[in-house]
Amino acid sequence: MRVAVPITQNFFTWLGGLNYLRTVVTAVSEHASGEVEPVLVIPRSRPSGILDGFPAQTERVETRIFDVPSPAWAARTAVTRATRHDAGLERLLRRRGIDLLSHHEPLGAGAGVPTLSWVPDVQHRRLPELFTGRELRGRDRSLRLMSRHSAAIVVSSEAGKRDLAAAAPDAAERTHVLHFVPDLPGEPAPSAVSEVLGRYGLDRYLYLPNQLWVHKNHRIVVEALGLLRAEGRPVSVVATGDTVDPRDPGLARELAERSQQLGVADDLRVLGLVPYGEVRALMTGAVALVNPSLFEGWSTTVEEARALGKRTVLSDIDVHREQDPPGALFADPHDPAAFAAALRAAWDEHDPSAERERLDRAQAEHPVRRREFAERYVEICAQTTR
Repeated sequence: MRVAVPITQNFFTWLGGLNYLRTVVTAVSEHASGEVEPVLVIPRSRPSGILDGFPAQTERVETRIFDVPSPAWAARTAVTRATRHDAGLERLLRRRGIDLLSHHEPLGAGAGVPTLSWVPDVQHRRLPELFTGRELRGRDRSLRLMSRHSAAIVVSSEAGKRDLAAAAPDAAERTHVLHFVPDLPGEPAPSAVSEVLGRYGLDRYLYLPNQLWVHKNHRIVVEALGLLRAEGRPVSVVATGDTVDPRDPGLARELAERSQQLGVADDLRVLGLVPYGEVRALMTGAVALVNPSLFEGWSTTVEEARALGKRTVLSDIDVHREQDPPGALFADPHDPAAFAAALRAAWDEHDPSAERERLDRAQAEHPVRRREFAERYVEICAQTTR
């Protein structure tokens, strides 16, 4: 079965989404034994290195209709809006012998190529205050299109499936859960970890590897650090990731000012974007990983912490409970005192021997979980094309 996986321009800046698609393609390539043949459909105009990490043997189809802006893209967009049918993309897929379009909006009513759409989450329904009216309408429009025209929809969690059923009840019976299992390289060498920690002047710290976006809830960490500093029991948190949220451009400045007010400017180090190799080193060197997010579709932070045997301090939300990594500490993401207690517990209770046991167990389980992930995707594709 030839399955098209488009890498459109929105993935150039949404690195979490790009990593998700890379994981799907690599897992299938490793474990699906030819049952599904992924075909990447990509813009001709794209940043250098954007496809790094995708299997070299994966077929790639370049097209101008994904180049924004370009005459080909403009023509396709105009026709699609006028007819409510993406004829330009469908013609391309048919010429390439594609059996299924995966992780994309549907082609429209009567399309000859079925679509397995992907809904990362319906955050806008749970946290509408974080979106503009235009964004809310656009996301609802996308849900309606998928509900009407997608052959099936994939989500990353049972919690996401429940949210989608509430937002688009007509799609409930066609919605499948595909738990995300990341493709992780081996544990970094101790010398590599020491070099990164030395360069940043780090010793003992908790690690928060989330973009500085408003729903990722860095505010609760700042407030919790303030309480711990006031008690005379401070801890250190290091954060990495994009520091600009288009929805709240002043958030980074606000957090810096609040950190100064609470006297915790030295307790929270914000390093910004760093190379993925350094992220892995920072994860490995951390006492524990932290994810205080108000909403997740499926947390990559949790999965990467699990694979490294790390404990986690997590917001007590449905998805984190569903993931339930070993040794996790859960705290109300709206309660600074509860989050402070969880941070302090992770700091005080760090046990390298228990971490090693979790790591050994995770390394044994990870290949099995990866194979199950790939096989589940193949099963969903097969059901969608019957």
